[in-house]
Amino acid sequence: MSALVGYLFGDYCLFNSYLVIGAGTGQGLGLVLSKIGMQQYADAPPLMALTPALIILPYCLIHRQRIRIREIIGVLVSMTGVALFFLL
Repeated sequence: MSALVGYLFGDYCLFNSYLVIGAGTGQGLGLVLSKIGMQQYADAPPLMALTPALIILPYCLIHRQRIRIREIIGVLVSMTGVALFFLL
């Protein structure tokens, strides 16, 4: 019985440690790659700003939710901010 408890608890702890390591690595890797992209390519920041606009439709299809006006306004505000940043 103790072997089963140890196995299950150890498996649970190992899974959580992989989750923590993966979350930290994913965030760090994403940050590093975005910085490299911004330094190397002038088109990278506007393309990275398109993420909210590109993710709305798959999100609504996967979760079967309607697109609300609040979400559209959020995308427009973020796109306007990026456009102003690069135009001024």
